[in-house]
Amino acid sequence: MTTSYALGVLHGDGIGPEIVPAAVAAVDAAARAAGLVPVEWRELPLGLAAIESHRTAVPESTLEALEAVDAWLLGPHDSAAYPEPHRSLLNPSGTIR
Repeated sequence: MTTSYALGVLHGDGIGPEIVPAAVAAVDAAARAAGLVPVEWRELPLGLAAIESHRTAVPESTLEALEAVDAWLLGPHDSAAYPEPHRSLLNPSGTIR
């Protein structure tokens, strides 16, 4: 029996886009070492990039997609740098928990 895993990946802000790929590579390497099929990564918008593309830090499509994956990897975010009114709202990690 082959088990497959779908994982959401949320790059976040600040150094998130720089360090999350290393975490993805580590998970992929661990999966290979355990003899698992490759992880199916689903990139999901979150944070400042999501504000720019979806007009909200945590799009509804991201919340729905998180319900459909086995787990997710969240990079750091910098909600203090978000423009108002987003800065005053619950930060993304608090929203998705």
